[in-house]
Amino acid sequence: STTAAIPLAPSSLTGAAAGTSRINLTWADNSSNEDTFVVEMKSGTAPYASLASLPAGSTTYAATGLAIGTTYQ
Repeated sequence: STTAAIPLAPSSLTGAAAGTSRINLTWADNSSNEDTFVVEMKSGTAPYASLASLPAGSTTYAATGLAIGTTYQ
């Protein structure tokens, strides 16, 4: 049987504020065999929540609706 190679993880994630409630995320796509990118975020002790499922090859996402003074991961 043939086993598909596990995609390489993205790297070089950066975030740039783009207003009071938005951050633009960018990363390096290090794989050529991923199906999608799932963007997740959390604040405080809350569990991670999925924000978006992006097509293979994506390298950017704009997270919107963020609260001022809140730390996100």
